[in-house]
This record gives sequence, C-alpha cells and structure tokens, in this order.
Amino acid sequence: MSVPRHAGLTRRSAHTLRVCVRVHIGAFRSEADVSLPSSSSLLEALPELLELVDAPTVTRPWRASSPGGAPLPMAEPLADLSVNHGDVILLHPAEPVDAPIVRDAAEALVAQATGQGAAHALSAASVAGACAAAGALLPWVGIGWAALAGATTLVITALWQRRRGELVVPAALFAAVAAVSAVGGQDLWHPSAWAESGLASKTSLAWIAAAGLAAAALVTAGMRIVGVAGDRVTAALLTTCGLFAVAGAGLLVPGDPVAAVGSAALVTIIVAVSALPGMATSLAGLSVPRIPTAGQEMSVSDLHQPDVDARASRARALADGIAVGIAVVAVAGVVAVGSVGGWGAQLLALALAGATGLQAARFRPPVPAWCLSVVALVAAVVAAAGHSWVLGAIVAAATVTAPLWAGRVSRIEPTSAIWWERAELVAVVAVLPLAGWVSGLLAAIRGLG
Repeated sequence: MSVPRHAGLTRRSAHTLRVCVRVHIGAFRSEADVSLPSSSSLLEALPELLELVDAPTVTRPWRASSPGGAPLPMAEPLADLSVNHGDVILLHPAEPVDAPIVRDAAEALVAQATGQGAAHALSAASVAGACAAAGALLPWVGIGWAALAGATTLVITALWQRRRGELVVPAALFAAVAAVSAVGGQDLWHPSAWAESGLASKTSLAWIAAAGLAAAALVTAGMRIVGVAGDRVTAALLTTCGLFAVAGAGLLVPGDPVAAVGSAALVTIIVAVSALPGMATSLAGLSVPRIPTAGQEMSVSDLHQPDVDARASRARALADGIAVGIAVVAVAGVVAVGSVGGWGAQLLALALAGATGLQAARFRPPVPAWCLSVVALVAAVVAAAGHSWVLGAIVAAATVTAPLWAGRVSRIEPTSAIWWERAELVAVVAVLPLAGWVSGLLAAIRGLG
C-alpha cells in the first residue's frame, strides 16, 4: 500500500523515502512497502528487496521503471531520481531486444513497396477483350447481340477468376444494352426514327428502361449469389437500378419526360440519403441494443451478437455502395433537370446542392461524404449554368480565405451546428415543391381544378 505524501516533507529534505516496490517476473507478482535511505541506490538495495519479497532467481539483469514505463537509473541515489513519497517502483528482468535489421538501398525500397502492382491489369484486359469482341460482332449481328456477347464474355471471365468482382459493373452495363436493344429494336439507336416506330411515347420509353434495369439487376444478383460480386459492388448496382426504377414514375406526370424523370430522381435521392444509415445497418443485420426499462423482464433485451465486428464491416461496405448508387442517380437527375433550363431548374439544382453539401459534412466515412460532395458540386455547376463566372468567383474567394474559416468549421460550436441543421432542413424541404414545379406536377394539379 502506497504511503501518502505529507505536507512540508519533500524527497530532498527527507533521509528516507517511503515507496512501494513491485517485482514482476513472468507469472510472479509481489510488492512491498519499504522505507529506503535517500542516499542509497536501487542497485545497492536490490538484494535485500528481492529477499524481502522472496523473488525467484533470474539470469538476466534487473531493470527499474515507473508505473508508466519510464526507466529509472538503478545506480543513482534515490534523492537524485524523480521519486517521491508514496510512489511505485517496478522491478523486472531486462527484456531481450531484437537486433536491428540493417537494410541496403534495394532492401529498403522493397520494404516500402506496399502496393499490389498491376492488380487490376487482368480486369482491364478482360473489359478490353469484351469490348473488342462486341466491336468485332457489331457489323454482322447488331448492337443487341454484340452487347450480349460482351456481357457473356465478362460473366465467364468473372466466374473463372472468382475474385474479379469489378467485372460485374461492365457486365451489367453490357446486359442492360442488350436488353434495351431487344425491347426497343434497332430503331432505338436512331432517334430520328423514334416517331415512326412509336418509341417516342412514354410507355415505350418506360418498357425499354425497365428492361435495361431488370437485366442489370439480374446480372448483379446472379453474380452475388455465386460469390463473385462483393457487398460494395452489389449495393452500388442494385441501388442505382432501384432508384432509377423509382424515378421512372415521373413518366406518369404529363409534360416533358426528361424534366419529370429528373425531378423524380432528385426527390428519390433525398429520401435515400436520409435512409442510408438505417438501410446499411439493417441489411448487415445490426440492431440497436434494447435495454429493459424499470419493471420489465430481462428477456426483452437483445441477445449478444458474437460477430458484431464482421457485421459492422459489412454495414460500412453496404453504406459505401449505396452512396455510390445515390451519387450516380443524383448526377444523372441533376443533369437532366439542368438540360430543361429555366428558373425552376436552377433553383432546384441550388436547393439540391445545399442539401447534399450539408449532408456530406455530417458523414464521417469518406465514401458517402465524397459521393454527396460530388453531387453538391455538380448541382452547383448546373445551378450556375449561364453565369459560371459567379460560381468561379465564389470558389476563388472560398479558396483564398480558406485559412481563415477552415479551422472554425472543423470545430463548430453546438449552437452554430443547430443553424447548419436548420439550413439543411430548409434546403431539403425546398427540393420537394421545386421538383413538383419543374416536373409539371403542380401545373397538372392546377389543371384538375
């Protein structure tokens, strides 16, 4: 038991120091409270201390240290050490130190080479081969069959390699092209013939888009079932297909189909961003622990999940994939809205930029944060269409003054965070009526009256 310090008694004025000596030798643990002369060293008192605690004999030299691991010279008097009354001194055998590894220049460069080399060279070669095969067949069989050949080549390669999950993305794209060609026919790739073949109608466009999305989703799901596609790739592709399918409901709104589908896509991604954390944790099987309240049975509490770390890692991967899918749909939607033009499209893009930019600041994982930041930047560019010098001036001013405000943003006060949250709420709420205005839904509702 350590002895407390006494007022007015310092280690330099006292003839003895009352300390606690702990001896650690492997599994042996022992300690003793002793009074040592301040003029003596630990090396001089070591035999008596070891005999006092009945320590076993060791062949290695003894070392002394503080509880924090700082070494204490054993040959110096205690009065010259940073030891006070009541302190703890650890005695333990010296640990063997590994010999230093001396590397030459070549070995040092090899040790620092942590990359994987041309890790994705085979994947790039597979995609190039699929494109070459599709291009070679294109003059004889048409776009649909050529795309199907490319998709088949990539699927076979992915199944053969088993670890080439990145091949699922081009395979899904080839499958989507083959599906839309099968439904739309050869006239699909000639917009001038849409009016004669009836492809310009919203119903035809809906069926064509549904066929492409279904083909991409089926390829992705199949590759996931056989264990080729990972969680990130699967989540990204299925999220993209699902959000595009939901955005296709904009074709039901009378008016410009591009504006309607683009506006519906932006509303869909706002909802998806809000549900992103919940979807990722639910799909990974994570659940918030439920603690029984006063008077409730303990049986209502959740059971312990032994694989919670693996589930958390999977939730992180799913969140990254969902964020990538949201970004793809959002960029396509905001570009579609920007192509319409007008004040409504500009205000909608501005509201989306504010909403996604503020939401990106709330995500700690880098992938969702960067995905939403890219969406915000694209939306800001679309909002500034025709007045790009304004956006350029704002970006230049923000860059020049970044040393003044960047540090404050990183440690924002709670009261300021409330205003950021309110601004985010205003931007999110503004997206809904602006999307209805741009899509023509509000005009259709007024026409009903």
